[in-house]
Amino acid sequence: MKNILFDLGNVIIDLDFDRTISAFQKLGATNFSISLDLEKKVLLDYETGKISTQTFLNHWTNELPKTSESEIIEAWNALLLGIQPDTITLLKELRKQYNLIAFSNTNALHMTWVTAYFRKKYSIDNWQKTLFHNVYCSHEINTRKPESEGFELILRREGIDKEDVLFIDDHLPNVLAALKLGIPTIHKNINLSLRKSLETNIMHTQN
Repeated sequence: MKNILFDLGNVIIDLDFDRTISAFQKLGATNFSISLDLEKKVLLDYETGKISTQTFLNHWTNELPKTSESEIIEAWNALLLGIQPDTITLLKELRKQYNLIAFSNTNALHMTWVTAYFRKKYSIDNWQKTLFHNVYCSHEINTRKPESEGFELILRREGIDKEDVLFIDDHLPNVLAALKLGIPTIHKNINLSLRKSLETNIMHTQN
């Protein structure tokens, strides 16, 4: 197996959804909720590229007329915490031996934040090519996990068989979706570092 397919949120990038929920509630969106399954249509449409960033921002400034676009962006990005230094070290180590791919349910605003964060915190200008061979984002490929289309698209574009890629994700429905397609998986424990999670699963498999 020469290919590893990573989720980004809570696998590579630390997240706290409660921070964004709290931030939107402080702006006046008392019923705001966000989940990994994105039940609210505007959030789902944004993460699958059906609406633009401007349309997304317009929705919220209309919903919350006393807020500015910059306040909406700050609240939306509040869930993004950062990346542990050892995670970057690990990815660089793995990249020497494996074809590293990322598949993230995400959106343009979050990716803009991540790019700026890597540049400011780690002086990495092109994190996607520095740490991975390819990165697939739901808002760019117009489908998101756990739908099978995204997995199938990546396998096709990468020219790899499903048995030859290991998928790592913290969200069980995504793991189950990959398993249903015949893709080997690791369900990452969010309380463990990526390195520890890999070591634990590899040892378990070998035993």
